[in-house]
Amino acid sequence: MDMLQTYKILSGQEKVDPSSWFSMASDSERVTRQSADPLNIRPGTPRLDIRRYFYSQRVIDSWNSVPHDIKKSMSVNAFKNAYRRHRDAMFAPA
Repeated sequence: MDMLQTYKILSGQEKVDPSSWFSMASDSERVTRQSADPLNIRPGTPRLDIRRYFYSQRVIDSWNSVPHDIKKSMSVNAFKNAYRRHRDAMFAPA
């Protein structure tokens, strides 16, 4: 699950430097709607077509659509449960 791995990287639960995978929208000089949430990820411009489908590019839109309170979950299990409820609510039949 890409969202779980993204949460672990950005929350510091993985022994990986988040800046090696993502550039945060809050690091930008310009304030935009995308940088309103400090945990949003800024999309880069991949030079190669294969890079466009790489993990760090693939998760950007999905991660940025997650509400801030879910991104700030205190544990992995809290994130998984909150994200599952959010995803189910988004795709619930009308």
